[in-house]
Amino acid sequence: MEKLFWPFAHGLYNLAWKVWPEDRARSIRLPEHERFCNDLALWQSENGFPAGTVRISYPEPLGLVNTLLATTPPPLHLLPHEDAFDEARYRAELTAAVLASHGRL
Repeated sequence: MEKLFWPFAHGLYNLAWKVWPEDRARSIRLPEHERFCNDLALWQSENGFPAGTVRISYPEPLGLVNTLLATTPPPLHLLPHEDAFDEARYRAELTAAVLASHGRL
């Protein structure tokens, strides 16, 4: 049987390193599951969690998908006095980031 990678567990583990102080993050026990790659988790923590690259490259006319996958999304902002995100601002900032990566801004 092929060992499958468990991205959600790795994502939560990596998130702990981003939001907690290092000493607290180091106290987390690595999951004892065959789909969690302990060696990868240790390597990432020792190397500052380097960003990966997109493994799929779409040919034209779907080239825009490559840009969307490689663009860092902007932060979400709450609307004042509401329990909702400012979707219009997010859409505008994401559009600007995509256009800027294509040299159109």
